[in-house]
Amino acid sequence: SGFLTNAPTLACSALGRDGGICQIHPGGVRHIHRGRAKQWHCPGLKRIECASANESQVVIALAGGEVTYFELDPVGGNLTESATRNMGADVSCLDVGTIREGRARS
Repeated sequence: SGFLTNAPTLACSALGRDGGICQIHPGGVRHIHRGRAKQWHCPGLKRIECASANESQVVIALAGGEVTYFELDPVGGNLTESATRNMGADVSCLDVGTIREGRARS
């Protein structure tokens, strides 16, 4: 399946319209697409505290309050880091929401 089984899953979601899956665990974001797994690793010693995902967006909060946003490229199918913002305090929950029909983002 491509899922990590040696780390707790904080969030997971179907990603894209062609069977992709996203698994978020404390050490990073794992995008499983067409039988291959690509991994985004947390910078330094930071860990993911909470996360949320929908079919084309992933948002994570690292310990210390840094929030990172990822978007699925509709053409290439790659999950790419799009923005990072420091909230100045720990983040305890996130919700990226669902995407309404006809829109690209929530």
